Amino acid sequence: MRKLVIFIIIAAAAAFWLKNFVQGGQFEKYLDAHRNPQVNPAVEYYWGMLLDFTGHKRSAVYRLSKVVEKYPKSEYAPLAWAESIQVLDDLGDRGKVLEESKKFLNSDYACHPKAEIIKRKIEFIEHGY
Repeated sequence: MRKLVIFIIIAAAAAFWLKNFVQGGQFEKYLDAHRNPQVNPAVEYYWGMLLDFTGHKRSAVYRLSKVVEKYPKSEYAPLAWAESIQVLDDLGDRGKVLEESKKFLNSDYACHPKAEIIKRKIEFIEHGY
């Protein structure tokens, strides 16, 4: 029982430290200082997905856009962009959804499998649904 209590205290302290590390901007600074095109795009993509999942929609859009901005050649860039479009749609920002969707379709990612979903999203919005 004593080991369990100690484990819980250590886990809570680590979670508190990690939360402050991320919210204080230190994690982003760390990723910027230690660019790794193999790992960082995935970390930032899943960070954005986690923000979306936890209801921090605007932060998710920001984080996902950073993947596209910092690592446009990574496999996560089109996924992040498409996901940010979906989050914007969830927020009800139809104008921004159309703008970003059209940019996506005019980019190097126009042949990506997510492009078909984005085309349908544009049709859906333009037909007033």
